[in-house]
Formats: sequence, structure tokens, C-alpha cells
Amino acid sequence: MKKIHLFTVIFCTILLSGCPKNAETPQKTTVTVETHTSGNVYLVKINNSNTKTIKAANTGKVESTKSRAADEENPVLTGLHDDPFIRQQNQRITDALSNISSARAAADDVDYSSIGTTASTKKYTKGQQTTFHSFSESSTSGGMLEGYSHEIDATCYYVGEHCYIFGDDSEKNGSKKSKGIDLCYDDDDTKNSFVLLGKEFDRCYELETAIIGDPKYDEYRDNIFVPCNKKVIIFVSDLYGDATKNQDSGVVGYFYNGDMYKQEFVDTFVNIKQVGLKTQPVEEDDPAYVHSNEASMFYVDSKFLTTHKETVYTTLVHEFNHMINFITKTLKYMTANPSVDVQNMQNHMCDTWFTEMLAMTTEDMFCGFLSTEYTESPMARLPLFNLFYYYGFRNWDSYTVKDSSGQKIDIDSIYVSYANTYAFGAFLARNYGGIDLIKEIATNGYVNEQAINQALIKRGSTYKEALSNFALVLINTAAPTSAQLAQTGENYYYTMNRSAKKTDEEELFFDAINLNTLKMGEYTYKPTIIAKAKSVDLGPNGFSVHYVGNNIKSFELTANVSDLMEYYLVEFN
Repeated sequence: MKKIHLFTVIFCTILLSGCPKNAETPQKTTVTVETHTSGNVYLVKINNSNTKTIKAANTGKVESTKSRAADEENPVLTGLHDDPFIRQQNQRITDALSNISSARAAADDVDYSSIGTTASTKKYTKGQQTTFHSFSESSTSGGMLEGYSHEIDATCYYVGEHCYIFGDDSEKNGSKKSKGIDLCYDDDDTKNSFVLLGKEFDRCYELETAIIGDPKYDEYRDNIFVPCNKKVIIFVSDLYGDATKNQDSGVVGYFYNGDMYKQEFVDTFVNIKQVGLKTQPVEEDDPAYVHSNEASMFYVDSKFLTTHKETVYTTLVHEFNHMINFITKTLKYMTANPSVDVQNMQNHMCDTWFTEMLAMTTEDMFCGFLSTEYTESPMARLPLFNLFYYYGFRNWDSYTVKDSSGQKIDIDSIYVSYANTYAFGAFLARNYGGIDLIKEIATNGYVNEQAINQALIKRGSTYKEALSNFALVLINTAAPTSAQLAQTGENYYYTMNRSAKKTDEEELFFDAINLNTLKMGEYTYKPTIIAKAKSVDLGPNGFSVHYVGNNIKSFELTANVSDLMEYYLVEFN
């Protein structure tokens, strides 16, 4: 296999024609591309923008080919079944904090750089009761789930080495069995749902924290954050109040970063509303009021703990990962750098795509340890990546999903975002250093793209280079031969179908994934290789892979003259 960048060819044409490369309307040029093989030839188009979608008409296309033999095209896949899993992280606090102005922060007359060391008083015993605010009611607005917080009575059913497990008092002893919630409260620890959940978390805790980071802290900015409760609180209840007997999709768990802030801080900067030219506080009985439980905690759905226990166990490492990301990348950073103003805090918070990538990649490396079945694993998302990879992984706004022929598909775009984001993390782990790479990304002093870039620089690569190589996994689907495993540098065989582990004794590892055999429901969905003359919209950091033909001598490529677009060939001898 040989990878040939066409970027330079196109920009030589630009310079010769005097065409401005940052033109408002994309300029196009047609070039003749000579190939150097009698084997298969693929064209890869990449959108290097982190925020913009490039419409299909502006991504360029193959106009004509001169063949040494008749060309062929891969079939377009049809049929689609819903992805059975979803994780929805509430970003309400983050969005509100991003609007803090320096004038507003200064007017509050509070020292937000103050460092506190007071220990948390949150210590519980088995059987102890308390209350938590949880999103226990929901409505759907514009196709998006919207949660409403209520105070819920809770009882502690498990005190472990690293966690407290609480249950919703309104669900005790089968009282919501009609909704499909039927947890075991038996004194026998081998049957009790809460004890089993807590033991599973304790079993994973040290393995996860050794890689993703330490969630404990002694110092914190005490007018912003809460002191660290040394044991994580996990609250089991009907999340969003949507349980039904036959429910098979919904929110399995979530980490809400609002719980990590002091209520006074949230009231000052979040619980405010604009009335005319003035701001007014949001009253506590207003549904829009944001509550903080002032604790390191996350939430698990009781219906899914009843019916999809294995899914919930993988959710433990997923949501705990979100918590660690927030503590490591935001809370600890802000504490170590007290000169960083509160209005700049959002620059040190994880974007959705980044924290979801780390969380799902962590689920991935725990699959062997937890004996997770394929249908309960993040790998079950990959058929959607095979179908819709060109939408990229950085757009988490709602958009219309279309297949490669332009036909609208009845699926929520959030599922595509999850699938593509996980695929990128799975690719990085299997090709750039396995667990060591994930540890570096999760624990270095950077967030988002910069965290990945800094980790890759240490390994002789960059984020942009990895993004360019990402497309190759759709072509290199076969397991590498011993000769391919030995290849390095430009000849490296980038694929999902390689494992990343050092020894057979390692408890956590990344197993090989064959993209050609992935099922969604009863159907198998191989990677979509797009016809050479067709184009698709490319989402932020999205790409498309086109089969040009076999034994091609040359072809005409009409390309978009833009800093955002990149083109390269993949040739096989």
C-alpha cells in the first residue's frame, strides 16, 4: 500500500493560476492525476476544519479515468437499525459558564482564586438516608431530551472501599415493578443489586484511575469547587423518569459537572436570567433552577440496572471517566493556576467529543476485564461509523443524516456522533501506543485536540497527521500479516484490526476489530466506500473514501481550492 498526498499538486496549480486560496466562494481546479500501480486505487478527501461542514458540491470529484482494465465500485449498503445505546451528558453548566464576562466576575467581589483545604463531611453508613437532586423528569423539545431536576429521598445500600451506592426510596422492594424497575434488596450480597454494582465499581477503580487519573484532591478553589468526598457517590434511580416495562433505549447513566461546583457559585453565574436590560436570579422553585449536590458523584438508571446489567457495568467506567476528566483537566488545573480568571475557565474544560472519546475508549479497554458482550460494548456503535464516517466526530449539534447516495435516514445524528467519536479513539489506541497513549492524553496538562496533539508529538506524529491516517482503517480492514506488523514510518499499516497489548497477562487491553464483520441487529455493515464520481457532505474533521478503480493509468480530479480540503491517493500493488 502506498499513500500519496495530492495537496501539493493542487496548490501548485493555485499558485500558477493566481487564484486566492481563501476565497469566499470555493475555487475549483481540474488536474490530471497519474497513478503508479496496476492494483486498486482509492481517493481520500478530508475536511480539516474543526467547526465547518463542507457541502458535497464543494469537496471535488473524479471526472474521468483512463484504465488499464475495467474499473469497479463497491456496493452501496442499505438498511439501518437503531443504535441500542446512548450516553447523554448534560452540558448546561458548561454552556452557562462560557458566557461569564470579566465585568460580571469582578462585580461579584469574591476572591475566586482562593485555595481551600477543608475536607468533605460527606461520609455515610449503610442504611443512612439523605436527599439528592436528580434529573427525574423529562420532556422532548425539538427532538432533544430536556431534563428537570427534583429532590429525591435516597438510602445508602453499599459502603465500599471506593464508593457509596444509593437507591431511590420511591423504588424500594418492587414498588415500580410495573415500569420494569425490579432491583434486588436481598440481604444476600451475592444477589443484592446495589452491592453487586458497588463491588464492580470497586473492582475497576484502581485499574481505571491508574490510567485516566486520580479523582482525589486536597486543595481546590473554594469559592468555585466543592471539597473532595474520598469515596465516589453513585445514585441509582429512574433517570429522566422515562422507565417503561419495554424500554430498550434511553440514558443509562450520566455525570453532571454541576455537582462539582458550590451552589453559591452556580447561583451567581448560572441561576440568573435576563429581564429587559437587567439580570434577575432564578428562583429555586423555577424548573430552570440549577441544583448542585456538591459532591463527586454520578448517576445510574435503575431500569437498565434491572434489565441490562452488563451495559450498566460498562457505564460505570464511562461515567467515572467523565468525572475524572473534569477533576483532572479543569478542577486541578484551575487550582494549580489560581491566576486563571473564572471567565476563562471554559478554555480548560473538555469538549463533548473529547470527553466522550476518552470515556468510550476506556469502556473499550475494559471489555475483556468485564467480559462485555459485543452488543453491550462500544464496538456495537461501529456499524454507524462504517455507514456515516464522513460526518466526522466534532459536530454534536443536531443535523440531518443522509447515506452516501444522498437519501435521508431516519436516525438521530447523536448516534452518529457517538459512533464516529469512539471510532477515532479506538483508532488512536490501536495505532499510536495503546493504554500508554490514552494515559498521556487523559493526564497531560491540555484539553481537547491539544491534549491529543501533545501526546502524539511525543510519539513522532501530530493530531493532523493522525486524522489523515484515520481514513485508512476503512481500506485496511484485513488483519495485518507478520510483514505488515513489522512495517513502520510511511509504510505503517493503519487498521482497527490489530490489538494493543504488551503481554497476555495484562488485564486491560485493546483487542483487534474487524470492521467487515460488525453487526447491527441481524445485518452486517461493512465500511461504505463511495463511488468515484459521487460526493458527500464532510462534517468537521470528516473524510470520504472513494474507489477510483483497478489498474488505473490516470484520472481527472476536479478539486476544491481551499485551505480546509486535503486530498490523497491510496494505491495497492
